[in-house]
Amino acid sequence: MVLAFAAAGVSVAAEKKAAPKHHAAPKQHAISIKGMKFVPETVEVAVGDVVVWTNEDMFPHNVFGGPLNSPIIEPGKTYRWTAEKPGEIQYHCSLHVVMKGTIRVH
Repeated sequence: MVLAFAAAGVSVAAEKKAAPKHHAAPKQHAISIKGMKFVPETVEVAVGDVVVWTNEDMFPHNVFGGPLNSPIIEPGKTYRWTAEKPGEIQYHCSLHVVMKGTIRVH
């Protein structure tokens, strides 16, 4: 933006604004539930990314820990969650406590 004072013979130039930062579009990360495991067991995501668990097992499961509290995920069904803040989330299936996973949000 430039302001000109013609009568006084003075011109003033305003500082240029920095171009807005472009954030990467949110990504979708898939976690399969199969063989009584979360596959992959550890996932790294960015704030705003979506994680989708798909139950490929023949048993119902869920995703529980920290901000994760899914309903029962029946075979063939999915659960979606959006990462809202940075941190590490340890989660498990409360129906089968040997099933564990980690999400690292940056």
